[in-house]
Amino acid sequence: MIGKVVVMGQADYQDWLAGGSSNEPLEVIGEKKFQQLACHTCHADKPNARGPSLVGVFGKPVRLQNGQIVVVDEEYIRESILNPGAKVTAGYKPVMPTFKG
Repeated sequence: MIGKVVVMGQADYQDWLAGGSSNEPLEVIGEKKFQQLACHTCHADKPNARGPSLVGVFGKPVRLQNGQIVVVDEEYIRESILNPGAKVTAGYKPVMPTFKG
């Protein structure tokens, strides 16, 4: 079963980028949002997951469907969230919804 998806508005996203009103570290806030938006249902660290595992990939190269290799950095992650079809990881289908707007 896929969890309830909650879309983050632009104001909430800007607040999240700025660290929000919470005293929690951004990593903790991000993990909560990852769970709240049900990202873990596809980006699971298990075989045959619908999306690539995100465990330990930050700062490392990944191969895309077109053969290009890119480094997983903040820019790549942001683009993948807002325009998920732009750079699809090799071996996966472009099924992720956009979280733009």
